[in-house]
Amino acid sequence: MPFRQSVKHFLMHLSWIFILPSSGAYAYQTQLPDLGSPDLIEYDTQTEQRLGRAFSVALHTEFDLNYDPEILNYIRRIGERVITQTGDNRAFSFYVINNPSINAFAGPDGVIGIHTGLIEAVRSEDELASVIAHEVAHITQRHLSRQYEYQESEGSIASIASIIAAILVGTQDPNAGMAILMGGQGYVTQKQLSNSRQHEAEADFTGIKFLYKAGYNPKAMARFFGRLSRQSMSNSGQIPEILRTHPVTENRLAAAEDRAQTMPPFKPREDNGDLRLIQLRLQSRQKQELGKLFNEIPLNDDQRCYQLNDLDSNPADKNITKKLKNLQCLVKLAKSESKQPLYTDLLLEKLTGIINNSGLPKKDRTDWVSQTKEIANFAQILYPQRQDISIRYAEFLEAIGDSKQAKSLLLQHSSDHYNFLINQKLAEIANQNKDWGYAYFYQAQAQYNIGNIKYTAHLLKQAKEKNKNANNDLTAEITLFENQNRNQLNSVEKTEE
Repeated sequence: MPFRQSVKHFLMHLSWIFILPSSGAYAYQTQLPDLGSPDLIEYDTQTEQRLGRAFSVALHTEFDLNYDPEILNYIRRIGERVITQTGDNRAFSFYVINNPSINAFAGPDGVIGIHTGLIEAVRSEDELASVIAHEVAHITQRHLSRQYEYQESEGSIASIASIIAAILVGTQDPNAGMAILMGGQGYVTQKQLSNSRQHEAEADFTGIKFLYKAGYNPKAMARFFGRLSRQSMSNSGQIPEILRTHPVTENRLAAAEDRAQTMPPFKPREDNGDLRLIQLRLQSRQKQELGKLFNEIPLNDDQRCYQLNDLDSNPADKNITKKLKNLQCLVKLAKSESKQPLYTDLLLEKLTGIINNSGLPKKDRTDWVSQTKEIANFAQILYPQRQDISIRYAEFLEAIGDSKQAKSLLLQHSSDHYNFLINQKLAEIANQNKDWGYAYFYQAQAQYNIGNIKYTAHLLKQAKEKNKNANNDLTAEITLFENQNRNQLNSVEKTEE
């Protein structure tokens, strides 16, 4: 690959490191535009989409993403509530990164990442939504386009040299690498810093509007950033990453509070308890000290039931009677708390684990399978769009030997915007049933969903090869998929010529 192309590819994968998490002090402006500054020069939509796909692939291949269906569904439901208020018709994508730092970022073409450390740090869903709204605003305000334009027009060679140096040094000390990057920019860096101040102002200003219109407390943004700022001042040397990428000053907090005050009276939403249960999932999976997240407000009985069963994840423990006894409280909650399907999810997840690892005793199997299917079917009726429920139910059905219904259930989500996990699960079922052609085909669709077009093309070829002599509908399905996505698949073929 020629040097110029290498550098371009390099920049595409690294742009999020230095472009959107802004730095520098905050300068509040009383009148801020909702749609970006007048000097905005955007790159074209196709370029942004290509950059977004490359960025998404980098996230999935180079970082530790959290693929827990419940956690992903929770973040995406908040994100979707916010983006419906933006008027922006792009296909936003929300991902969760396994990283203890309190941080979030906005990347190209609507890709937003939330660190698990941030989810654990917030005290309410409103605070979590406020950060998501802020990142969404970075994208709707076209902040990436502005920074990209300045880099192209001023000091490109110096910037490239600094970035390469930063990465080389950053292999041992990322902070030192970024210091070299910023130190080598000179006048360009100063201009970018000035723009970052404006961008943070706009993201707060616009994000609070999105937050309120989505039904969240507009005061949550200032409250969350203010608390982090106070905690960092009393805990010298431990500044949360989000305060480095979204620096807080008294002026910024005051501006956010003033902006919230301009909103009409706010009617609080009913708290369904999702945040607490999601934080419990993170806590148990990251082997944190019990009670660390909840030292201010004790768990109620329902949450203790959830925690008890979520922590009971030792497959080597053969005490099935004890495990089933613990599940009784989840059964009761799943039946009575229809507004809280996370109890149903955990019941399905844990019972599936018991079946796969030890098997249900014959005397208990019929009753447990029957009542669990009844609970899951009801949840499916209430929440047909929730992938987490469908995935957990499909896993349960597969465990009891009903692969056909499991596949049918998952295929209902095949046209969802986020179908990576759905297709991964379909590929897993096909693989277990030695249906190799479909296993490759579903993997191809999963890779297409995250923007990995080159790997998609490779997997489609494998699917055709494995399906040569099979008597099924796969050939027609592959042809339809290729026709629907011909332009992008052709772009891979042209690149390889």
